[in-house]
Amino acid sequence: MTTTLDVALSLAQVAGWHVFPINADGSIPVRWGTAASDDPDQIRAWFEGKADRRIGVHCGLSRLVVVDRDRHGEKDGFVSLEQAGRDLPKTFHYTSRSGNGRHDVYRAPKESAPLTIAADVHGMSGVDIRAGVGMVAYNGPLLTEEPKLAKAPGWACVTKRDAAAVGSATPAEVEEWIAAERKSKPSDATRALVEAIPLDGAGNHDLLTLLLPIASSLADGRGRAWAVEAARERWTRHHPDRKQARAFDRALAKAIARVRAEELTTLDWSPVNASVTYVDHDPEEWAANEKAQRRSVKKHAVGSWALVDVSEVLEGIVSGSTPPERPLVLDRGDGQALFYAGRRNGVHGESGSGKSWLALLAAAQELAAGHACLYIDYEDGARGIVQRLVDLGTDPSAIAERFHYVNPDQPFTDAAAKALKKIIRRRSVTLVVVDSTGEGMAADGTSPNDDDDVARWFKRVPTFLARLGPAVVVLDHSPKATDLNSRLWPIGSQRKRAAIDGAQYLQEAAQPFSRDNAGWAKIICAKDRHGTYARAEHVASLHVTPTGSGVHVELVAPPKVTPVDKRAALMERISATLETMGAPLTMRALRDHVKGNASEIAEATRELVARGFIEVHQVGQSLRHHHVKRFSQPGTAVTSPLDSAGGTDAVPLRAGTAEPVSGDGSGTGQEPVGTGAYRASRKTSIKPSKGAPS
Repeated sequence: MTTTLDVALSLAQVAGWHVFPINADGSIPVRWGTAASDDPDQIRAWFEGKADRRIGVHCGLSRLVVVDRDRHGEKDGFVSLEQAGRDLPKTFHYTSRSGNGRHDVYRAPKESAPLTIAADVHGMSGVDIRAGVGMVAYNGPLLTEEPKLAKAPGWACVTKRDAAAVGSATPAEVEEWIAAERKSKPSDATRALVEAIPLDGAGNHDLLTLLLPIASSLADGRGRAWAVEAARERWTRHHPDRKQARAFDRALAKAIARVRAEELTTLDWSPVNASVTYVDHDPEEWAANEKAQRRSVKKHAVGSWALVDVSEVLEGIVSGSTPPERPLVLDRGDGQALFYAGRRNGVHGESGSGKSWLALLAAAQELAAGHACLYIDYEDGARGIVQRLVDLGTDPSAIAERFHYVNPDQPFTDAAAKALKKIIRRRSVTLVVVDSTGEGMAADGTSPNDDDDVARWFKRVPTFLARLGPAVVVLDHSPKATDLNSRLWPIGSQRKRAAIDGAQYLQEAAQPFSRDNAGWAKIICAKDRHGTYARAEHVASLHVTPTGSGVHVELVAPPKVTPVDKRAALMERISATLETMGAPLTMRALRDHVKGNASEIAEATRELVARGFIEVHQVGQSLRHHHVKRFSQPGTAVTSPLDSAGGTDAVPLRAGTAEPVSGDGSGTGQEPVGTGAYRASRKTSIKPSKGAPS
């Protein structure tokens, strides 16, 4: 009795074809694009004892072109081919498994451009081509001698270049793509992507960005009908009119076509049909096509400098259906996040400030939400990174299934880019961490101080990754500087600053922490391209607390400060400065000693004068400001900077007066006089923020 294993071995040993297994339900247990093999031992491992498995043949590795005719519904490939008058030379063939079709197997031409697959080739309904990255399910006999294969006819040789010209799938092709699903239940990744479509609306220009990763996650054929209907329902819930429904259908067709085009040029997973215009290898048609190609090249020579249609963007902005771009990754506990999806984001700080903890907290949040992450680690090792994720309480199964880790010590080559692109697209990755920029540049031979080198590296690595859809976060180091303005940017070339099109944050340890000691770090905005946070704004605090069995890491939003509080704080600093200096000051001198906006200092000073805390006297040609009594914000007790600096006993003063408050008034902690950074601290009447040192 002939077994499937016998047939598979005959295809490899007699014909030299590369085969792979197909399960009874149609799923493929291996990555057939790269795993297909003619090795007998590998074939035995796949098929021995598995009689229900079928045989797949990789057309490209086997140097085959297969003309696949089928009768299905209104399609009849046999009639279409006859009506088209195309020549189909006699060759080795067999009936397809359904009994309604036929596979005619040809030799691929030795000298040709890379070939690929096609559906309804040359408009012939029901006639498909399998070549290049294509595959067929073999249903023929056991081979006892090498099959006699005719040379593939020119019209059946479809090049990648022509196939990649696809712009959008037709409505019929969309329906056919949905009907071709293998299982009705979608993957968890697909569900998460569908649920990411906002119910409160988004602009039409965001729709394609939302649907692309969904279409990519459906390449394995699981849950297509559910995903399309669920995504359409979520989108049209806020946009119920027919116009928006049509916009959804157009975006879906574009997403399917783009994913198909991507699959046509990569050896991965199963092929997806594409309806395109193809090049015939007939000499006259070839010459005509070359002429058309030259016209096309001339027309599109401007490349990315071509005009962009902004009508959809404009419509969304004018109608109000396009909300401002907001950060979506790394929630700080109040619904606000830090990192922008599809953008280059950055975090920099000194060693030990906890940058990796912040990045891993973002990864833990994404994993908990059912998403996937990619961690490119130039500095640590898998053990250290995974241990931290476990310490954070991350579900081990989520780490195993959706946390993808790379530990490179080589340059970022085209092969590396292709591999990561495959991971991001197939796994629907939402966060990519590059740890760290300096080591990554060193691996690529890039100088961190050379503007051109830095610009090229950011374009080749972070920009490439961000354009695939995830939020990309690059970790970097801070320069050694005392002033905040210098610390707001990472060390090295200023091109790093320009490369950030999401948000850049400075992370500073307010209370150093370790595995055994709790502490916290302040997250300060250095740049936010989309204006969610202001420059130098304290946007969050990272609290790290050892628990014995792990580590509790929490990102919290800073306390909200009202404009009145800001004005009062500035008035308090001005009052304290005048008292500390012990001599009247001009407005210019006040501005030198008090940190803040010049006009705001002037207004706060005028209010202090109006309320009797300061008096103004003219001395010669200048106005001098004299301290009358201490101003402090209502409900707080403050001490004089002179007391803390001079070492005398600190006596708290009652809010808004110069009278002492009862109590011992112990505790100082003031910064040096004249820095303009005076603030009340370590007072019994002031509660420190959660996790902050008291």
